[in-house]
Amino acid sequence: ATSSDGLVAFNRDPDFFVGYARNFIGKVVKNNAIADPRNGYIRQASNLIGSCQGLLEGREGLTGKAASDEAVKRVKEAQNLVAKFLAESGVEDEKVQAFVAAHP
Repeated sequence: ATSSDGLVAFNRDPDFFVGYARNFIGKVVKNNAIADPRNGYIRQASNLIGSCQGLLEGREGLTGKAASDEAVKRVKEAQNLVAKFLAESGVEDEKVQAFVAAHP
């Protein structure tokens, strides 16, 4: 499997992680979990990851190393957004805390 195979699979259900985040927040927020700003972090991260498919397929005008560098930049930004979601959600897990610390 290639990275583009993974992106194709990811883009089949781009709202999966957004829904998962919303359900998680709904368990800890009594009212209006949908409006919780932490949902936005996961939506932005999902959009960044999903956009890498078109980027790597050359539909954004970049190719080769330039496309690769931009994809890496987007993935790192997505990781930072996921870390922000986790940090603000109060998840108490050693591995999660290590991930958050690695993505300030």
